Amino acid sequence: MNIWQVLARGEGFHRNGSAMRFELSGFVSAADPNAAFAKAVHIAKQDFVEIGQAEQPGFPRAVINAEEVQECSGMPVHQLDKIEILWFGEQEA
Repeated sequence: MNIWQVLARGEGFHRNGSAMRFELSGFVSAADPNAAFAKAVHIAKQDFVEIGQAEQPGFPRAVINAEEVQECSGMPVHQLDKIEILWFGEQEA
């Protein structure tokens, strides 16, 4: 297992009656970058069930896009397998 830093953005989520977007960041242990992204999203869903909206069928639907998944070798990580989420209101077009 390697340590990965994951940065992602989610858009189109409904939370507390409002359209929201979020930024996800944290460090996880995983075998590869795809597994690291999946693990970060899974951990985030533990605290924020709204993130599960990305798995619902239909259109339009909420999406989560990986911005960066970078391997961190030889770096001491104190917050391993911990994810931070910052929620924001949707910007109007």
